[in-house]
Amino acid sequence: MQLNEKIGTLPPSRTNEAVDMFARAFFENPAWRWTLPDPGRRERVLRFFYRAAIRYAFRHGELVATAGDVRGAAIVLPPERARLDGGGLSRAGLWQLPFRAGPRGFARFFAQSRAFEERQDRDAPPQHTYLWEIGVDPAHQGRGIGTSVLGAVIRRCDAIGAPIYIDTTDERNLSLYLRHGFRVKHHASFAPGACRFWTLLRDPEAGASPTTH
Repeated sequence: MQLNEKIGTLPPSRTNEAVDMFARAFFENPAWRWTLPDPGRRERVLRFFYRAAIRYAFRHGELVATAGDVRGAAIVLPPERARLDGGGLSRAGLWQLPFRAGPRGFARFFAQSRAFEERQDRDAPPQHTYLWEIGVDPAHQGRGIGTSVLGAVIRRCDAIGAPIYIDTTDERNLSLYLRHGFRVKHHASFAPGACRFWTLLRDPEAGASPTTH
């Protein structure tokens, strides 16, 4: 069944709901499973990470989510702030990650971050919107929520003529992105034996006004 979800911008007062949803949505994500094989530590770090990521989003972008209960959401960084800022991430709290994830977990997380940063520089144009995170609560997957959230982001970006860049480590998500006009730019693994990742780009629909900064 496909729902016709209303999508809006989530306020900071609803951070806890978004943290809970993202932690559930990414618990079985291949990258997080590779980074933190222990389920207990993974759950704790996921909640810490997404609280910091959402804090960063409120300062540098926005959190787009389903109206009512937070069943799905996306962290969207606009063209003028599409690349993650190390100082901003530290101020959001991610400086604590090495202590929370442990040496091996942090080393694997760092390998992912470095790969994603390098690929964004290569695969995305100078001006683009970065769809940093998008997730749907597992209890509500398969109901069109991901389509609704992604569609809302696409409409906003088409309106300003901004390409959308995204990276993913979950192959199941590719069909959703490809249906919505994304094309794969790169496909690789973080390291020998590590999980795979893909980078994708979507050009704005013809007729949209180009972004200028």
